[in-house]
Amino acid sequence: MKSQLLRLLLITACTGHSSGERSSATKKSSTPRRRNLVESIDTYIPRSEVTDAAAVDLDVHAIKKELGKQNDEGWTNAMAIYRQGAFSKPIATLTLSKPLQDSISSGTRVTGMAMDGSDIVGKTVGKTAANDTNIRIAYDNDIMETGHTHCSVGGNPSPIIDGCLQSEGNVTIGNDETFHYTYNISESNHNDRTLIDLSKRAESRMWSCSHCPFEDFEKYYNYYGKFDYADRIIQYAFRGQEMELDHGNMDFGYYSKYGMKEFIYKGISYLSIWMYTIRQLEQAVADCQKGEFLQAVHFWDEAVAMYTGSRGAQQQDGNDNNNHGDLMLHQADLRCQEFSTCGEWSDSRTGKSYVNWHVFAHFADGQYNLLHNRCDHARQSKQEIVRLMTIPLIQATLRYAHIIAHETYFNEKHGAQASLYALSILPLVHDCSPQDADIVYSQLKSKNTANVDFGAVQKALENTYSCLNIQCSEIGGIWDETIGDYKYDAHPCGAAQEASNFLDAILGGTIGGLVFLTAVGLWTWWQKKKKVKTLLVLTTTTGKTIMDKKKAFEVNPSTRELVK
Repeated sequence: MKSQLLRLLLITACTGHSSGERSSATKKSSTPRRRNLVESIDTYIPRSEVTDAAAVDLDVHAIKKELGKQNDEGWTNAMAIYRQGAFSKPIATLTLSKPLQDSISSGTRVTGMAMDGSDIVGKTVGKTAANDTNIRIAYDNDIMETGHTHCSVGGNPSPIIDGCLQSEGNVTIGNDETFHYTYNISESNHNDRTLIDLSKRAESRMWSCSHCPFEDFEKYYNYYGKFDYADRIIQYAFRGQEMELDHGNMDFGYYSKYGMKEFIYKGISYLSIWMYTIRQLEQAVADCQKGEFLQAVHFWDEAVAMYTGSRGAQQQDGNDNNNHGDLMLHQADLRCQEFSTCGEWSDSRTGKSYVNWHVFAHFADGQYNLLHNRCDHARQSKQEIVRLMTIPLIQATLRYAHIIAHETYFNEKHGAQASLYALSILPLVHDCSPQDADIVYSQLKSKNTANVDFGAVQKALENTYSCLNIQCSEIGGIWDETIGDYKYDAHPCGAAQEASNFLDAILGGTIGGLVFLTAVGLWTWWQKKKKVKTLLVLTTTTGKTIMDKKKAFEVNPSTRELVK
């Protein structure tokens, strides 16, 4: 145990970063470069190689592009990437021309030549026994850059083979012994991490392991009743079928491929990768408690990489909102613009989100605690990170509920996203209040309809904030740029409570107070009328055409159902 701690502290010292330095913004060169460890991830400095973990977002992005074709070919390609992978953990299985004389341990260095003529460095995967002729080699990818993996085959509909080992040649295993090999580039290059496996392996990695079940996963299992709930939901969406789980069932037959595109790729991110990120944090704490500190720090680093993604990691200055990536880093920065919760104090509409400010502070604190054998403190960091990771999902649920209920550009993709984000938080809401979870579910279950009571959704979620340890100011309210204020029915709940208290104080006072209140009310009404004369149009039920750049829908004035 002492030797592992010493090694970790030496790593920390060699990088030249103190605890305080880790919290400052770090700019990354746009030119790929090799480093002894890895590139920084936002303000976080990993102590292990996590490029492959960050590459899960490249799989998500490739799926998003294929789904965007809105045809059967694109759907088939997207499913292949989901099942077989494309960018994360590429591995080649070679057939050697002669058997191994001695066994080879996992992680042994291997060198060879790529299709483009460049040198390749990799390492063996798993122990290879003496007399074996097949050997698995993991490609070495230690650059946190888009396109870092130059051997991307698996389920990739447009394989990248420039960086793959040549179909025939020589590899040097260890320091001296060279072997001739052959293999099929298209069939024997696969991915050892796939998006489907993040959910398929949930039972063994989050429920039945020696230090399981993990508390957050348990809430989702208790609600959906299946260990692989995330994969089941995603597969139901791919097939356009109705879910068959214990709770939260949605019928995806209501949506076309246009709507399902949004649900599927975001579902992978915020149902599957979201939970697996938490799993890596939990595993880090568990390994810390067992004294396996190097492994603990690696799992923690992987959680940061999977929170950020390789595309999200490109933006590091903290001055502009993150417009890259499809994982939580991007989601948090996107929602803060809509809810005016950007900045370190959650009081701005630009810059890094409040959530990302504090998530990365806790990432750094957690790593520091793991490095110093403070496992209980690392667990506290993990719990705070999960709490913060929940905020953008609540904001997104509110945002799409409001679009459906009141805004004039609602179409089926908004309905699909409302259902998705509801599914992402329903287990947490249900754990706090089954009745409030039922309200959210009944309002946002998959229907191609505009008949949603936003106030009911908002109130049900607000009822659970205390249980979730979330503050009203952290959620914020839905901002309306046209009036320079929050939307009239979507103020932050804390502000609404303060206004209510102020109202109670005046109504409990003198007649003069009532006169004052009336005057203020009339003045406010007149100012808002001057600013926006169409406020009441938001609640009308008259039929109107709702336009989207790709589709147009009609609203039935009696049922508010959308008709294509």
